[in-house]
Amino acid sequence: MDSPVSPKSPKRQLTLGPSTPIQDWEVERATLLVNYKESREKAERLEKLLQEEQATFEKNTSSLLREVKLKETYLEKKLKDVEESLMSQILALQQRVVDQQSDYQEQIKNLKAEHEQALETEGKKYQRRLLSLQERLNAKDKEYAELLEKTSTDEEKDRLIESLRLKIADMERAVERNEQPIKEKEADNSEGVIEDLKVNHQTTADITEYIKSEQDYQARIAELEERAQQYKKRLDQVIAGHDAHIQEITEKFMSEAQQSEMSHQARIQNLQSEHADTLRELREQHQTEKEVWSIEQNAAIDELRRALCLEKED
Repeated sequence: MDSPVSPKSPKRQLTLGPSTPIQDWEVERATLLVNYKESREKAERLEKLLQEEQATFEKNTSSLLREVKLKETYLEKKLKDVEESLMSQILALQQRVVDQQSDYQEQIKNLKAEHEQALETEGKKYQRRLLSLQERLNAKDKEYAELLEKTSTDEEKDRLIESLRLKIADMERAVERNEQPIKEKEADNSEGVIEDLKVNHQTTADITEYIKSEQDYQARIAELEERAQQYKKRLDQVIAGHDAHIQEITEKFMSEAQQSEMSHQARIQNLQSEHADTLRELREQHQTEKEVWSIEQNAAIDELRRALCLEKED
């Protein structure tokens, strides 16, 4: 007896078209490619932004350096102009002092020349008067000698000689001292003796006038020297004031230059710090996105592998 034949199970029909897992993988692959493209474009944008930030930083740095250079050049020129102006003023003042000192020296020289000329003139006058007086004395001596010869007795001669000696001695002392006229005690002075005393008095008056004139010249010279000292003192004060002004301007310029340099250095440091922070943030963001993209890629690949494994098992 024949055994019953069991019905055959239908065979699985293999098709050449893609199955459902294959379609999911392609979708996943397309998604990954899109994500990769977006990440790459984002990385390129970040790189471009980084380059733009670098260019902006370099441009700002160059602009700041150029501005600092211009300010330094301006301050140096201003300081140089001030120094030249002050130096020209000082030179003008010094030249003025030299000119005035030359004028004072010329005036003093002229006064001394006038003084010496007046002294020489008065000396000549004095010598002439002294010579004239001496001639008169000699003439009187001759007259007294003749008178002595005419005197009769020895006693009268002795009295006359003694009287003449006293008169001559008094007149010689008056000539040597150039003093006021001597008051003769003798009651019988002759007309010649009185004339000689008048000449002596005139000589003394002339000498007194000359001494007064000399004192006036000396006072004027002293006044000119005092004015020269006062002007020199004033010039020293002006020069000291100009030196203090130059010192003040120099200190102010150095302070402004130092503050400007510190300000520019601070701005450059701030820009460098901001640039470094921007670069660091961009790098960190790029690294984070790169890690996220890598994780997503790895996860997608793992998912694709699992799908392929399941497909093979089926």
